[in-house]
Amino acid sequence: MELVAARLIERTKKHFILLIVLPVFLGALGWFLPFGSSESDIPAHAEISLGSYENPNLNKTKQVIVLLSNLPFYKEHLPDIYEEYKEDILNDLSVTPVSETNIRISFKNHSQEDSIQVVNKIAEAFLKLDQSHYEQKQEIMKKSIDQLRNETVGPDAKVDQQRFLYELQSAQLTMKPAVLLKAADQQEIGVNAVSSKARAVLGVLIGLTLALLWIVIPELVREQKQ
Repeated sequence: MELVAARLIERTKKHFILLIVLPVFLGALGWFLPFGSSESDIPAHAEISLGSYENPNLNKTKQVIVLLSNLPFYKEHLPDIYEEYKEDILNDLSVTPVSETNIRISFKNHSQEDSIQVVNKIAEAFLKLDQSHYEQKQEIMKKSIDQLRNETVGPDAKVDQQRFLYELQSAQLTMKPAVLLKAADQQEIGVNAVSSKARAVLGVLIGLTLALLWIVIPELVREQKQ
C-alpha cells in the first residue's frame, strides 16, 4: 500500500501541470462557451384564465389564440410593441392552450427583460380588452334584469316573468372576466438559465476529476495485475 501511495505521489508530481491546466482549461471553456440554453432561447411565459360571459371571441381558447396570433390586435391595442418588433411578434410569440379555459403567452429570442416586458404587456392589453367587454355585458344584463323586474304583467305571465328573472340573475352570477394567473418574471427565467459562473465551476470540477482519474487509474490497474 505504501508503494502504491509513493507511486501516486510520483505520478502527481510528474503530471502536476495536467492537474493545473485541465481544470483551468475546462473552467474557462465553461465560462465563455454558451452550453445549454442561452438567455434568449428561454421564453418568458404568462398564463391567463379566460372569462365567461358568452363572448366566444374572448372566452374561447381557439378564438383568443387566433386573436393574439395576428397583427391587427397589436396595431390596435399595442402600437408601441408593434412598431418596435414588427414581424418578430408573430415569429417569436407563441400562444398555446393550457386547458379549455387557460392560455399561455410566450415570447423568446430576445433579452430576458424585453421578453418579460412584451409578454406582460400583451397579457395586460388582452385583460384590458376583456374587462371592457365584460363590463358591457354586465351593463346589458343589469338593464335586462331591471327592465324585467319593473315590467307589469298579468297574473298568467307572472310565473314566466319570475322564471326569466331568475335565469338572468343566475347567468349574471356565473359571469366572470379573464384573470391573470401568472405574470412573466425574471426569477422564472433565471431558474432555467445556467450562469457562466456555474458552468465555470462545473468545468473546473470535471477537469480535476479527469486529471485525478488519469493519475489514479493506471496505478489501480497495475495493483490488480500484481
